[in-house]
Parts: sequence; C-alpha cells; structure tokens
Amino acid sequence: MILVGSRSPTFDCTAIVNCEVQELAWNQLCENKVLVLLFTSFQFDSARLDYLFQLNNKRNQIEQLRTKIAIVCRDDLYDIRVWLDNVLDEEGLDSFSLPIIV
Repeated sequence: MILVGSRSPTFDCTAIVNCEVQELAWNQLCENKVLVLLFTSFQFDSARLDYLFQLNNKRNQIEQLRTKIAIVCRDDLYDIRVWLDNVLDEEGLDSFSLPIIV
C-alpha cells in the first residue's frame, strides 16, 4: 500500500491529453517534477467537476512550482471522452491539457 505523501512507484500509462489518447512513459508524465495524482469519477455532474477546469486553467502557475497534476479515473475511456467533449463544447473551450489517466 502507498501512503499519502510517499513516493509512488514509477509507471507507464494510457492517458487522455488534449483530447487525444496517448501512451505515456513515466518521464513524460512527471517530467522530473513532483506529480500530484487526483482521483475522481467522471460520473459526477459537471458542476462537481468544475475544480478540474480551474486546475487546468492554473496549470502554468502550478508548473512554476515544479509540480505536475494528473487525474486518475477508472471510468470507461469512451465515457470520459464523451464527457470531456460535451463539457469543452458547453464551456467553449479548445482543450483540456491535464492528463487523465485511464
């Protein structure tokens, strides 16, 4: 078991980045920065997930702290992409750049 605040083991993953499904190696995911993993479900309504868009909008400021954020989600890849496309369309946004690990 991994404890909060402890170093995680390295891993490769499949992630949605800028609406594209990509295979990411550990070094691509963390880029030698502190990696914060946020665990969530996209089955929540959009209002409950607004904080993800706020974090996405603050991404540059967060990275200046030598920190990266990735979202971990166990929902179905198709469901996440549909949710993401719908929310981006509703909000009039072009992209969501935080990696969503699936």
